[in-house]
Amino acid sequence: MRLTWINIHHIYRGLNRFRDLKREHIQPYYDIGYRVAGLMCDPEANDDDVKYVRDLWAEVGLEFGPIGATGGRFFHPDPVKARKGAANFRKALEIGGKLGCPTVRYSAGTLDPANTWATHRENHTQQAMDAFVAASLEMIPYAEDNAVMLCPETTQGTIVGSIPRMKEYVDRLDSKFAGVVFDPVNHMTNERIFESGRFMRCAIATLGDRIGVIHCKDVKLTEGKILVSHIDEAPMGTGELDHAALITASDQLEPWKTFCLEHIQSIDGIKAAYDHISGVAGDIGYEWTSPHCTREKWEKS
Repeated sequence: MRLTWINIHHIYRGLNRFRDLKREHIQPYYDIGYRVAGLMCDPEANDDDVKYVRDLWAEVGLEFGPIGATGGRFFHPDPVKARKGAANFRKALEIGGKLGCPTVRYSAGTLDPANTWATHRENHTQQAMDAFVAASLEMIPYAEDNAVMLCPETTQGTIVGSIPRMKEYVDRLDSKFAGVVFDPVNHMTNERIFESGRFMRCAIATLGDRIGVIHCKDVKLTEGKILVSHIDEAPMGTGELDHAALITASDQLEPWKTFCLEHIQSIDGIKAAYDHISGVAGDIGYEWTSPHCTREKWEKS
């Protein structure tokens, strides 16, 4: 897989437009060692804005990773908001295709009207899955036309909230441009946390190339009062996640796909995480895919 920083905008709050991004925002990622980096979509971008960002990435020496579908919540209990979100999502696919982004990130569905990734009492019903699949099927032709894979980010609270439901979702979309994000931390439980390697190996073996993106962070178990415990994110390398197992298992996937680090709030933290993951990969003799390995090049070869 290609080692990727998930989203250039992540620590630069307020830089919502492509034209807001400058070389000084992008260069630190290259200097850390990244050669692939994702970004959020600018729904207002025109062709000149897209060219500006494409030239900026090339100037720094980066390839494009996943694109985030800003405002693209095409599945919503309010049909008016769903139509607006669908228009933004189609724009994200169009822009992602022009940039060469391999995948688009969005929520794996919720019936909560306010929070894109929030749980809801009906999320885990078959009716919710059927409705989310139906809405996603409408996006498949746009994904195929722009050669950008649909990859919803799943959590235990979203409609696509488990390994079996990830498999069902992708299979029902029935397109090579349909996949999922697999983020093991989002699916961590008390049972899995201390044997995370086994869970991740089994999950990746089950899903195979239904996975379009792997998200990588770390996790810890925080004890609470009496019998209550909480599972929380932890700085990379300080928690329980078996990163060596995750890296090794990811080798089952097609090499153009991205192994994305995320949820870090400073450049220093991003460098520490990069150094940790690179160190783990070095210790097990793992070599990351060339950043220039695109889906098109892989399939032609």
